[in-house]
Amino acid sequence: MKDSNKFFYGWWIVLALMAVSGTAIALTITTFNIYLNQFTQSIGISPTQFALCSTIINITVMIFSPKVGKFLQQHTKKALLIFLTGFCLSYAAFSIATNIYILYVVAALFGFFSTGLTFMPPNILVNRWFIQKKGLAMSIALSGSAIFGMILSPFITYCIQNLSYQLAYQMIAGATFMVSSLLILWVIKAKPEDIGLKAFGVDEVETTSTQVNTQEEALAHLGPKVLKKKPFFWTPA
Repeated sequence: MKDSNKFFYGWWIVLALMAVSGTAIALTITTFNIYLNQFTQSIGISPTQFALCSTIINITVMIFSPKVGKFLQQHTKKALLIFLTGFCLSYAAFSIATNIYILYVVAALFGFFSTGLTFMPPNILVNRWFIQKKGLAMSIALSGSAIFGMILSPFITYCIQNLSYQLAYQMIAGATFMVSSLLILWVIKAKPEDIGLKAFGVDEVETTSTQVNTQEEALAHLGPKVLKKKPFFWTPA
């Protein structure tokens, strides 16, 4: 960037993704089975039947990933808000699942909406905002799943033990929607050009490319006598 001392806005995007996608991943994977005992006892199903929800979620993600990815590429912020809304509503809907059939329908919906909120947004946005340090940015964005998994696990357990698993689902869904929607609306930008910036490291890449092109053009204009004096002229291809 032109001002190397200025904090690059893309890092705010990374931190927002760490919260938004990190929370979604934690709720989909890390903390999902915390509800198992209370849920199965309440509606009278076996742990194996509840565990099948994870399989349904994974299958749904695999089926819809291509189309969801295209939609996210074309309408990033709008898509994030849509998938966030659906994600939170379907997560809360687990609290009203009274039989196995409703449970599996909710799991399929939850899997669909999790597709556009978990791993895809970091991949799309980090690739747009970073040319250099892309690996670091991606690692930070995805580290939120571990962080929020550690934060949410004891909170969910506390709510289940002292309130009910239904209220735990609803409270987590509401808090996730409030925080993540603010981050999507006010912090996340679809691409650097939207706020007059360039991707991190693009200037350095362009400078290097220009230097290489200049060197190639200079060599192209050298005469045969001069070229024969260059070491590379005699190097085997």
